[in-house]
Amino acid sequence: PVIITGSVDTFTPGTYILTYTATDSQNNSSSITRTVIVENNQNPTITLTGDNPFILSQGNNYIEPGVSAIDALGNILQVTSTNNINKDVLGIYTVTYLTTDSFGNSATATRTVNVTDDDGPNISLNGSNPMTIELGSNYVEPGATATDNIDGNVNVVITGNVNSFLPGTYIKTYTATDSSSNITTATRTI
Repeated sequence: PVIITGSVDTFTPGTYILTYTATDSQNNSSSITRTVIVENNQNPTITLTGDNPFILSQGNNYIEPGVSAIDALGNILQVTSTNNINKDVLGIYTVTYLTTDSFGNSATATRTVNVTDDDGPNISLNGSNPMTIELGSNYVEPGATATDNIDGNVNVVITGNVNSFLPGTYIKTYTATDSSSNITTATRTI
């Protein structure tokens, strides 16, 4: 019979030696060895926490919502990241994550960051609010202006009617929309 000594732990990378020994009835023995190399060729796993894609309001700093990585053996790894985010310019950007384990296996992951304009225009009403006019007089619309943090001056759409020959309370609505479809409204009571 051949007696095998030594062991191989397939869950732990390394070099293992197995020895095979045979002894005959005259007590003569001989041995031979086998070298077994257990390698880790599995790439690590990167896990992103938080939203992907991530929405970032223009002008705000990007704060990493979280990332972690482990190797095939369950060891926690360091993760490095790079990004091309310009918080002041609307657009779609990428954060790239990289990790490498002690065996040279590496993994990458990405997060998409959308820099968006979430702020609507600011509307300033010209004239008084509320406004009082005399019965039978002409209503002269004082107007309004609107400015946006991205678009600058934007148009104001005015809706609502005033019948100066019928006493009552009337509402005029002022609406401004920026290029990111953010809508702001204001009202004037007459």
